[in-house]
Amino acid sequence: MAQEQTAQTGPRVAIIGAGIVGVTTALRLKELGAYPVLLDSAPDAATATSAQNAAQLSYSAVDAVASPALMALMPKVILGQSPSSKVSPLWVKDYFAWALKFLTQAKASQYEKNSFANLELSLTSKAVFQEWLETYDFDFDYRASGKVSLLGPGANLTAAQLWADKKKKMGADIEVLDHEGVVRKEPTFIQFQGRCNGGVYSGTDAVGDARKFAREALRSILEEGAGEFLPNQKVLDVIMDKDEMRYLITDQGRVEADAFVICAGLQSVELCERLGKNLPLAPMAGYSLSLPMGKAVPDLAITDTENKAVVTRLGDRIRYAGYADFVPQQRGISAKRLNTFKARLFERFPLVAEDSGDLSPWMGFRPLTPDSQPVIGRLTQKNGYINTGHGMFGWALSAGSADRVARQIMAEVR
Repeated sequence: MAQEQTAQTGPRVAIIGAGIVGVTTALRLKELGAYPVLLDSAPDAATATSAQNAAQLSYSAVDAVASPALMALMPKVILGQSPSSKVSPLWVKDYFAWALKFLTQAKASQYEKNSFANLELSLTSKAVFQEWLETYDFDFDYRASGKVSLLGPGANLTAAQLWADKKKKMGADIEVLDHEGVVRKEPTFIQFQGRCNGGVYSGTDAVGDARKFAREALRSILEEGAGEFLPNQKVLDVIMDKDEMRYLITDQGRVEADAFVICAGLQSVELCERLGKNLPLAPMAGYSLSLPMGKAVPDLAITDTENKAVVTRLGDRIRYAGYADFVPQQRGISAKRLNTFKARLFERFPLVAEDSGDLSPWMGFRPLTPDSQPVIGRLTQKNGYINTGHGMFGWALSAGSADRVARQIMAEVR
């Protein structure tokens, strides 16, 4: 995919939200000739869901959350018998309609459709990201690590191979391994204390710090004089003129632009309501720890599928992230939940990290759609666009969704 760098004489585009999705959208718009203006209520880029995510660029592992396998586990989740996922009655009360839509997406046919739609976008993301690696010298702990997703004890390797073959036809780089094959690819796996029937390996997946990438990309845009960043600005209202967005009212003034893109995660819901769009997003909580490295640190990024968690060597630390809790948004992390999360790491990977010092505990709420596909494209307003709802796949899908919405804007906005 050839780099498209032109003089910044194109439209002025306001981007609401400076997480990894918003910043990559700004970067792609800049490359295509627009002048991006990023706004965020926080003082810097990537302070919320992008701050301490799993750090895995898992381009072949973007399967939809709603699935037949999840439905089989749902009784345990509802009864509180799943250590890696829970559902709060208060969350169900607030998101009952969303939950019903989510359940309809768990059919095998819908699961395949949604997963392959994400895979198509992810492969575009992979190509765009490779282009960025060749163009920019960003420092974000990037490593072409490869990745293995562990298959639990009940996994059928024949079924896994059939699923992998379908993905390969679309261009995914994956290989199904038995238990011995996983150990050959990653010798430190012998420490694993869980049950494993094999794994799905991708040699071209990678790792990198999404927050560092976002801040490096933003710095690059600003140093070129090719865009603006307006921190600490909360959007209060959108002023319309017939079927066009004219400007934003923030708590610091007004922001005018030729086009507007909403990339504000869960905060996008309120903004879209003002524009007459019902955005089907629900919060799904995840957690992470950043720990000192232990005695047996894997080179490969690892997804512990049964435990809904990942282990990543990121710089000189171990990033342990995951879980899928359907709970109301809250401030702070439950100490009980955090202790459960940490205990599971050392139960399953006892030598991967050290339980000492500052573990940088983090909790983020991923904006999830019922079908796990992000919402990308134009709103009913002529110059209004959206790029949000990536769930736990924001890092892996960000470059592809940025490319998609940026190209649409440049084709439609004059």
